[in-house]
Amino acid sequence: MIKRIYLAGQITGRNYKNVNSDFAAAKKFLIHQGFDEVINPCEIVAPGTGWTEAMLILLPYLATCNFLALLPGYEISNGAMTEYYFGRGMENEGRIHAIIHIDIRKGKPVTLQIEHTDTLKQAI
Repeated sequence: MIKRIYLAGQITGRNYKNVNSDFAAAKKFLIHQGFDEVINPCEIVAPGTGWTEAMLILLPYLATCNFLALLPGYEISNGAMTEYYFGRGMENEGRIHAIIHIDIRKGKPVTLQIEHTDTLKQAI
């Protein structure tokens, strides 16, 4: 099985240089952890794209993934929370195998916490 993971985190309201740096570091970290493909929204949606348009572009990408990664601050972001709840719905259907929380400090991922799901053992 190809392990394809989607990155979700706060983008709006943050310095875009810092956002890009955090998402790129998380992508590199996840590839190092053995994920085959990491979907980084910063590489897909142009800065300044409206929220609705961004969600319409990004949710189809999330729909093709079997893992979801959450970056710090996701819980205060409307977009990341939309992606989180969409991922939870996919999890209920057995399409998302795990939701992973990544802690980033000083621009570097330092910890990985996995929310256990019923299908996680089948995915690893």
